[in-house]
Amino acid sequence: MGSIDLPITIGKYPQQSTKLRTFLIIDCPSAYNIILGRTALNALQAVTSTYHLAMKFPTDQGVGIVRGEQTIAQECYVASLKKIKMKEAMTINGVDVRDEEELVRGEPVEELVEVPVHPTDPTKTTKIGNQLSSQAKADLTALLAKHNNVFSWTHSDMPGIDLSFITHRLGIESQFRSFRQKQCIFHPKRNSLIVVELDKLLKAQFIRNVDYPRWLSNVILVRKNNGEWRLCVDYSALNQAYPKDSYSLPRIYLLVNATLGHQILSFMDGFSGYNQILMHVVDQEHTSLIIDKGTYYYRIMSFGLKNARATYQRLVNAVFQHQIGQNMEVYVDDMLVKSKLPSDHLADLHETFQTLFQYQMKLNSEKCAFSVGSGPPSPGHDTIEEEDPHSWTLCVDGSSRKEGSGADLILTTPEAEYFKCAFQIPIYSMQQPGRI
Repeated sequence: MGSIDLPITIGKYPQQSTKLRTFLIIDCPSAYNIILGRTALNALQAVTSTYHLAMKFPTDQGVGIVRGEQTIAQECYVASLKKIKMKEAMTINGVDVRDEEELVRGEPVEELVEVPVHPTDPTKTTKIGNQLSSQAKADLTALLAKHNNVFSWTHSDMPGIDLSFITHRLGIESQFRSFRQKQCIFHPKRNSLIVVELDKLLKAQFIRNVDYPRWLSNVILVRKNNGEWRLCVDYSALNQAYPKDSYSLPRIYLLVNATLGHQILSFMDGFSGYNQILMHVVDQEHTSLIIDKGTYYYRIMSFGLKNARATYQRLVNAVFQHQIGQNMEVYVDDMLVKSKLPSDHLADLHETFQTLFQYQMKLNSEKCAFSVGSGPPSPGHDTIEEEDPHSWTLCVDGSSRKEGSGADLILTTPEAEYFKCAFQIPIYSMQQPGRI
């Protein structure tokens, strides 16, 4: 029917909190007058317990608490279970932003064209930037064809990383007992998809049959962005039996900043990245899965293991240690080759391909884009221009903490004389603490 903004106050004075929330008005019989959703609970920073019929929330005067009455709660519960005859089903739109919005994925700043990289199979292609000159396109295509052995189109083309270089260890702690999940029953259509994906893994020798596994997990089908299915495993029980790997991942904003000033970029993605690392022999049978056809264990590192990303990041950091920060940046299985000058890019790609071939790492040609321009500056960002030697220069810097924020100004004259000015912004003068 519509919506209305109402202030809600919970708790007893002085331990109470007031928030303005938007409520949807519906014409529907219900045992409740108002229902608070997740957005309201998040705004109140409330923690609920249905077992204790209580809700706690922070206030300026300490922790507030609201308790329910067991009699009223039982009456509402019984009333909600009664069948209510309605003339027609009621649909509420707009509650979830995903109802009308589709997933929007980022696109390159320039169009990409496909080029063949295999001498005998024209269907094996990859993508390059469209803004290259004819000679640059020919040189790049020749380089990609020369190093086509770093690409994989099937799992059989992927030998895996040498066991002496890296393997994935679980490190299951002795106090945890093994656990076997009860087999899940799938719809016949889903079951046929599972069998198809399992046959692919068997053909690639990623999995092997096991007879008496101590750990056993069910499979899960997850749809990829390209419409295909990925066979995953529910390792929720197994993941609790070994410690978390504290190996840190790169910060995305630092990687983005590291590409500034580079005119040409190449984006590369590992082919079934995690699967290129083999499991340690001791831990292979712990990754066992169960389906109708039997029980199998993984020889390669599976996506569902909680330390898989850390292990792969450790791998790429070791493989590209001489290039990271120079002409390359890597985040797990996403690799970026960067060059400040277009004339240097082929040499940078050649160095990267040699490293990939040395360690038997494979790329997914469908997800790669080579020699793409860095693109025009984003709207709202200033371009860097040459400085006038006779102009004044103003540099501004600032910082923020819980106590407040501050800023520093440095004014430089054409004669290289400078004036400094620093001032503090108290916390009460800002709408949100720590932000200007």
